[in-house]
Amino acid sequence: MGIGLTAYATEVGGTLYYGIPSENPSTDIINMITINHVALNLGNLYLRYGNMPPISLGMGFSVRDYFKPYAKSFDTKISFGSFALFLHIPYELTKLWIPEIVQSDSVIAGEVELKSAVFGMDLGIAALYDTKVTNENTKPTVDDTPINLSLSTFLRYPLLNNFYLGLEVGSQWLADMSKFGIGAFAGLSGKIGIADIIIGGYGTWNGFRPFHFGRIYTVQKLKNELPTLDNVETSFGFLAGLSFYHDIVTGRFYIYGDFSGDMDALGEFRITIPQIGAVAGLFIYGYYFDQTPFSNGEFFDSDTISFLRITYPIMERNLVAGIVYNWDGTKWMQSVYIGSEINW
Repeated sequence: MGIGLTAYATEVGGTLYYGIPSENPSTDIINMITINHVALNLGNLYLRYGNMPPISLGMGFSVRDYFKPYAKSFDTKISFGSFALFLHIPYELTKLWIPEIVQSDSVIAGEVELKSAVFGMDLGIAALYDTKVTNENTKPTVDDTPINLSLSTFLRYPLLNNFYLGLEVGSQWLADMSKFGIGAFAGLSGKIGIADIIIGGYGTWNGFRPFHFGRIYTVQKLKNELPTLDNVETSFGFLAGLSFYHDIVTGRFYIYGDFSGDMDALGEFRITIPQIGAVAGLFIYGYYFDQTPFSNGEFFDSDTISFLRITYPIMERNLVAGIVYNWDGTKWMQSVYIGSEINW
């Protein structure tokens, strides 16, 4: 169990409130105590409340590493014999007394699995649903409805603990249910140590988007840049990549594309150097995207989008200052900035 102490004021010299900010601020000092995380593991029953963990469902083809920064959730795993159930419920306890629970995110998710159901393979179904998404969350120039529902079924054979060889068939639906896309993936997926790996081939129809509910979904939604299902009827391709999570280093790198050689590469990493004595530490964040990766043997070329940001916390992540190195297509450009640290 991890706890914190939280107090705040809404104006300089104003009333001091305790607990996580909400529509009903509390002056009861007991609410200064906030629960960061708490878990109970009874073997076949696992209950956890706290900072949202990254969520992957099935083989991770449609829902992979979904995450919303700073949101808390209730996550439950239940297993009896061959039956297993996972539920992700995004609610947050903002006050201990009188208890107050508020919704921290609009995405709920779940998975049901039967172990060794088909020739020793696990059979399951998974779903993710965004309860609050509208046409306003798409790009301003696009008058389309965003995807808000993912449904999938999967067969997977456990090679190692939490590492599988398997197949996933999924569908993604628009919020008004006017259109849906279908996708299928076969390959390897799962965790080895701190690394979450996926490699295999896929096919999509009617604009299905691999990894749509992923690490950047909440960022796209916040910026009103969510994509919709496009008019691509059929597409076949491959993907390979990994993500890793540690208290100090977090990152991911993926290569995906079609069998004609049209590929994309995407990479991110974050390094947190902890406070040492009076030195507050550093945040180092890098991003890389290239639609022609390794063209002519070059990692950085004219269509590469990449930057490296080194920041120093002035007021934790609410106010930071730092240096940014941006790749302009031919060389690195240096600049400085003051702002907030919201990534990851």
